[in-house]
Amino acid sequence: MSSCVAWIMATLTSPSVVESRTSTPQNCSVQPINPGGPIIEHDALDRLVIGLYEGEGFAENHDDPDQRPCNWYVEGLLDEDGTALIGAARTEKLQCGTNEMQLFLDVITAGGCKAEAVGHIQPARWAKNMVNGAFSTMCTLSRASIAQFLAPDFLPHTLPAVRETMVEMLCVARALGYREAELSAETVDEVISLMLQNSQSKGSVSRLPSALKASPANQATDRRINPDVPPEDKDPDGTEVKNIGVDGPMEQPSFKPSMLIDMERNRPIELEPIIGAVLERAKSKAIETPRLDL
Repeated sequence: MSSCVAWIMATLTSPSVVESRTSTPQNCSVQPINPGGPIIEHDALDRLVIGLYEGEGFAENHDDPDQRPCNWYVEGLLDEDGTALIGAARTEKLQCGTNEMQLFLDVITAGGCKAEAVGHIQPARWAKNMVNGAFSTMCTLSRASIAQFLAPDFLPHTLPAVRETMVEMLCVARALGYREAELSAETVDEVISLMLQNSQSKGSVSRLPSALKASPANQATDRRINPDVPPEDKDPDGTEVKNIGVDGPMEQPSFKPSMLIDMERNRPIELEPIIGAVLERAKSKAIETPRLDL
């Protein structure tokens, strides 16, 4: 929450100290350049997701006493003294958090924000980080906006790199216990589809471009993260068929990831939370991450 507030303040603050036009020249007042304040325009990609946090990862034991669809988080909920909350105490803590989350959701949606609440925030954070770990980093390295990075001439080179990087991050999430029910393997191609739809000015792509068809090694990776894809939903070479509609112009063709903007403005970039944290978890589970290691 603190990082969210800091970002809002940094984005909305209009700097400038201007001399007031009064009979006393020594007097200065702080006034925004734009009295109405900066304006942020949102598009279809803007969506706030909020949820409860109980720790990172799921336990390997799939026996869940309360028959929830997900396993308990490894860390669990802790009391003020650091001991694990169990039974009625845990239920009460979760209910309190759920009530507060709903109150926050009601407030921000009443103000026009597009938001949704989820029971557990970590799978949603992993899905978001898969986007940042692939698109933000590669746009920053190439100094390209999303639209430039996904220009049709470059797709045979950019899409395979993006997809394989996202699959690599998904493999780390799988090792932490996030299963298909919590973090679907379809997220990878759905994100790519959405990015293409919002970055290409016209035309239609009926399926993932041939450049996206995985190599034999990557096909094996896909089968490991999503082994239950029916054979009829795959091409003869094993690649899943995906429809991608590119129906209209992108509202903001010059959109750049925040990491690229930070780099251009000579500010620290978020390497540690986006990449470093994933590498740390991958190492703890002995998962190879050759692309992220770069």
